Amino acid sequence: MLARCDNTAVVSIIGKGSSRDREAMHLARCLAFVQAEFEVALVASHIRGVENVLADALSRNELDKFRNRCPQATAEPTAIPEALLDLLLIKRPDWTCRAGQSCGALP
Repeated sequence: MLARCDNTAVVSIIGKGSSRDREAMHLARCLAFVQAEFEVALVASHIRGVENVLADALSRNELDKFRNRCPQATAEPTAIPEALLDLLLIKRPDWTCRAGQSCGALP
């Protein structure tokens, strides 16, 4: 899968699969696990911010602007599967922790 992103730090983290930031590293490990579990590969490429109009419209809640540029989009959001939410947000699975660290919920 190709993810186009205007955040160079995110592109770098996805490309390297690592980060010095604790929370970003947790997400990188989760992403690696999901890729392995579902046998998919995620590749990130940078898109200039001025070219990223659809994502910018959504992130700013400018739905009319988004719908004008992307009329084929569904009107209702797609729910995130509960298992994925658990994996990313609620708890830290054992495989995301280093030996001797607490693997409870992220702060």
